[in-house]
Amino acid sequence: MERSFKKLVDASRSYGIDLSQTQLDQYSVFYDEMVRVNEYMNLTGITDWDEVVTLHYIDSISLIGSLKMIDKNLIVSSDGISVDDTSASADEPMSVSGLRILDLGTGAGFPGVPLAICLPDCEFVLADSLGKRIDYLNEVTKKMGLSNVTCIHSRAEDLAKDKDFRESFDLVVSRAVADTVVLSEYCIPFVKEEGFFVAYKSGEVIDEIERAKSGIGLLGGDLSEVIKFDLPGTDIARSFIVIKKVASTPDTYPRRAGVPSKKPLS
Repeated sequence: MERSFKKLVDASRSYGIDLSQTQLDQYSVFYDEMVRVNEYMNLTGITDWDEVVTLHYIDSISLIGSLKMIDKNLIVSSDGISVDDTSASADEPMSVSGLRILDLGTGAGFPGVPLAICLPDCEFVLADSLGKRIDYLNEVTKKMGLSNVTCIHSRAEDLAKDKDFRESFDLVVSRAVADTVVLSEYCIPFVKEEGFFVAYKSGEVIDEIERAKSGIGLLGGDLSEVIKFDLPGTDIARSFIVIKKVASTPDTYPRRAGVPSKKPLS
């Protein structure tokens, strides 16, 4: 059956990106390799093309449509949390070239690889603690011809000690399944001052954010806003928790492996 790229093309266009044939081919190669490797390595439970397009590709690149809203024209709710319920879309092409972006805990390459396809003028680092996943990502990004991606096998606690990575990224993203305060301790140390950490979330996040506020402050972060939207063409609710780096992160963070989840900052 011939693959339809219509949903992906339409969603990308709504974010200000007109995908070229080369980029569509890269998405196709990524899918083929993911399905092939998934037969012997647990990468994802989603392998149907249409579902991958919606739940992996479009979900990953939806951040592009929200970048223009980050730290601008905030709507502050009565509880002090900035919320924008506007569906993520762009009226004109985005200008985000030159950003250095880290996808921490990238897993099978989400959201990093789809973002890297759409934003070829940005530098991406994909980091994961499982060596087999990084071997796979090195192989697949080479086959795709993605020259703007570097894949690194490391735990966040170790990588954050490296001066080439600590506080050196304009934007850090993570779609990992973890509480916001835990993700923040791992991710915020990599963000440069005035940069952002964005956590991909689904469902209600207000209680989770309340628990994380104090810890975010200890790490040098400030809750900037929460952007809520539905994935295009679906009723699937998503949220971006946006944290701005306003001060340097103390050298004590992140703590050693396992501590952030066992003893979350409060």
